[in-house]
Amino acid sequence: MLNIQPKAKQVTALNMLRRDWKQYRTFLLSASVGFGKTAIAAFIADGFVSRGLRVMFVAPYTRSVPVAAAERLRKHANQIRSGATGTDTSKLTF
Repeated sequence: MLNIQPKAKQVTALNMLRRDWKQYRTFLLSASVGFGKTAIAAFIADGFVSRGLRVMFVAPYTRSVPVAAAERLRKHANQIRSGATGTDTSKLTF
């Protein structure tokens, strides 16, 4: 479980995603810089991982994943691969 709490607007977004998940299953979250889109993705990924499910988190550039988000996901580093194959985690950047 993540050791951070979502902001009020993030809670609203998470609740909307949860409410409509079964009907749509595909979403695009568009918000201004600083809204916490990456944090929302981390909350969702953490929920799946805590239930024993696998998550693939994709970003077009390493710089797209802020250090804070990487820190939040660090506890699952053994399950995260970034350009790695097999058990090679040498390309992980935190």
